Amino acid sequence: MVQNWLRRALTALIVTLVAAGSFAQSGEWKAYLSPDDVRAGEQAQLIIEGQLSEDAYIYTADPEAEWIPYELSFEEGQAAERTGDNLEPTPTIKVDKGFKADIGTHQGAVRLGIPIQFDAGATSGSLSADLMVQICDLSSCTPPLFESLVVEFDLSAGEARADRLEPMLEVPEQPEGWLDQEAYNAAYPPSAYVPEPPEGPVPPLIPPPEDGLWKYMVFAFVAGLLALATPCVWPMIPITVSFFSKQQGEGGKTSIKGPLAYSLGIITTFTGIGVVMSIIFGASGVQRLAASPWVNGFLALLFVVLALNLFGVYEIVMPQALVNKFNKKGQSGGIAGPIFMGLAFSLTSFTCTVPFAGTVLAGAANGDYFYPAMGMLAFSLAFALPFFGLALFPQYLARMPKSGTWLTTVKAFMGFLELAAAMKFLSNMDLVLAWEFITKPVFLSIWFGIFAVAGFYMMGWIRLPHDVPDVKIGPGRRVTGVLSIALGVYWLFAINGAPLGNMSAFVPPSAYGQQAGTSVGGINWVHNIDEGVELANEEGKLIFVNFTGWTCSNCRVMEEEIFPTAEVKAEIDKFVAVELYTDRGTPEENANDALRTELTGVSTNPVYVVLNEDREVLSVAQGMQSKEDFIAFLKAGQAKLTASR
Repeated sequence: MVQNWLRRALTALIVTLVAAGSFAQSGEWKAYLSPDDVRAGEQAQLIIEGQLSEDAYIYTADPEAEWIPYELSFEEGQAAERTGDNLEPTPTIKVDKGFKADIGTHQGAVRLGIPIQFDAGATSGSLSADLMVQICDLSSCTPPLFESLVVEFDLSAGEARADRLEPMLEVPEQPEGWLDQEAYNAAYPPSAYVPEPPEGPVPPLIPPPEDGLWKYMVFAFVAGLLALATPCVWPMIPITVSFFSKQQGEGGKTSIKGPLAYSLGIITTFTGIGVVMSIIFGASGVQRLAASPWVNGFLALLFVVLALNLFGVYEIVMPQALVNKFNKKGQSGGIAGPIFMGLAFSLTSFTCTVPFAGTVLAGAANGDYFYPAMGMLAFSLAFALPFFGLALFPQYLARMPKSGTWLTTVKAFMGFLELAAAMKFLSNMDLVLAWEFITKPVFLSIWFGIFAVAGFYMMGWIRLPHDVPDVKIGPGRRVTGVLSIALGVYWLFAINGAPLGNMSAFVPPSAYGQQAGTSVGGINWVHNIDEGVELANEEGKLIFVNFTGWTCSNCRVMEEEIFPTAEVKAEIDKFVAVELYTDRGTPEENANDALRTELTGVSTNPVYVVLNEDREVLSVAQGMQSKEDFIAFLKAGQAKLTASR
């Protein structure tokens, strides 16, 4: 129960932040007494009546639901007291693909009742009830709305009547416009909102473990390795060496128990954080947070701060009190000290590693708890491996120079890479807020500048204030400098169409900031589903829908590298191509988001759907696809249409 309340509260917060102002249908609510000739001491009902717009509905009360049901409360201390639970009519059943459940709803108009009994000495005054409700239609939902409804009363004179002393527990008569179960099923027969299952076996949208899970875990493992380059990790290197040097036994050997306990502390902490975030938000909720412009703005600022640290403007160090605590634990022996140190290290470094860990969690869109847990397990394993080696063989690193030009150079070069990463998050913020400042040419031009300056630094042509003067530039540093400059020059060529491959995931869409109607790779996209259906009927074609997002990296790779290829474009041209963005929180994009969930049951991008002119789903594909697999998906939709004729 507590978990459901926490999830619903946080869901409401996220919905409010992301979708504020997106869906303006609040409905009309009023309150009154029934019957209207009530006397002091008698039973009555406080009626709450809602008039919703056409096709709008609210979820029925269900305290265990993961969606947001209405809540109706009547506070104590008024001139009447509650004598029973809230009264509502039998709900209509809506098949909700998003929640994968049959959900009770009230549509069009509804009357709710609160059974009450007036105090014996009541005469006149007011009663109030508080209503929290979310209103949805076929395309989107409002954030939770709060209404305080007040009823003025003036009770009739006379003694309480004997036939009005029992609680009034019958459901109020419903108003005109209320849609009962039979009427709803007549208006929306199951075939209209539940796609008929295709013939033959249906490939799962969730990649099977032998395919999708292992690819995801490799991705998470690589993210863990990249997170090792963040500045919060550097102070732990000498602390780890010092800690386990004190635990060495005879012959300079360290028991494997301590390093294993240290690594276990790191792995347990990161995996635990991932599971807790998934329980609270769900995988799709983490992805929504990852698409938030404010989250991306914060991460861009964080990476700039970390880059300045690596440039030597200031230094991020482990708090001395924590260092002293580690040293004390190191002298005590046992495994409690290493576990504690791994736990503390993970918590203190999480601020720096959150961009990588957050990306792993946002990628866990295929499962509620299992994928995030496995992803964070792979992430933390990669993160812990180097420190396991340091803990097991501290004497080898202890022999290395404590400082030197090599360390200064590596840290500075990593600073340039963190500036490049900051541009990705800043670009996400620009995309979602539609500022159109950081277009693809602007982004690649800035990357050219960052990588060129990094190359100049590695070649020794420019220096940072903390560099050692007159240092000799070795061959390794020169090679890195040349490669960095060459990569920067390539970004310039990419502005004019040089292929980016998987690096397209980091770059804004080619059409972003261009004139309306500009297409990528010669594909003529329609950006409205109704317009697409109309064209499909006129031209006798099927509809190919690309559900995409402004901050979706996998979407960029597909749209920039797969769609424009001659073979794929030839297949897409056989369809009416509809491109629907889902992540800016505007009314139009919220409607697209709801449509994606309704058609596929999937809440993340990219998702691809083939529809016929009656909006029936013929085939679905999710996530990044190879060129061959994507062509097979498109042809499967065509084949099913042919077989049905």
